[in-house]
Amino acid sequence: MNRRTAIVRRGYPFLAALCCTLHATRAQDDLPKRAPGDPLDFEPGILLMDVKPDDSFKLPDVEKARTDMERAKGKAQRWQDLQKRGVVSKVEAERAVIQANRASLRYQQTRVAAAKLQLDALRARLAKGEGVQEMIVSAEASLKTNEQLAADATALLQRTDAEFAKTNLDRQKQLAAMGIGSKTAVRKAEEKVEATRIPPSPTQP
Repeated sequence: MNRRTAIVRRGYPFLAALCCTLHATRAQDDLPKRAPGDPLDFEPGILLMDVKPDDSFKLPDVEKARTDMERAKGKAQRWQDLQKRGVVSKVEAERAVIQANRASLRYQQTRVAAAKLQLDALRARLAKGEGVQEMIVSAEASLKTNEQLAADATALLQRTDAEFAKTNLDRQKQLAAMGIGSKTAVRKAEEKVEATRIPPSPTQP
């Protein structure tokens, strides 16, 4: 093989690479052109404002309030069992019950607030011409139910506070009579009884 033939053979790889590059460039020129701001062909023609967000994300406190209530109720039950076994005092068990009732009231109040927000959102949609009348009727009924549950939780908390305040007053009086308690503790217990006294229901005319 002479020198000229060897040079030609060594030039084959370079020529092949050059042909591939020219072919790729020509093929790329044949592709459809797209401006930087234009959407791709496979992108759906939808805007973010077209997607209606789920209203539930606005009400995270409802779930937290429910969790807090369940935790407080579980603690109250455990404390009552421990009090029967003499592990914790009766005062501690009573305090756990009051905390559970307060957590229950907060949960019901949070549900009422959430139901009001939901109803307001539906009424706003109705004002825009959306057909949500049936949903509004359902939301109004749900709000009424939640308000009744909140009223029941309020009444239960008031009764429990009044009962435990009276029990504590009797306890402090007994301790004072035995020379263990103090007049200051009795006076504070009496103030608590007055603060938690449930006013009589108004009589119907």
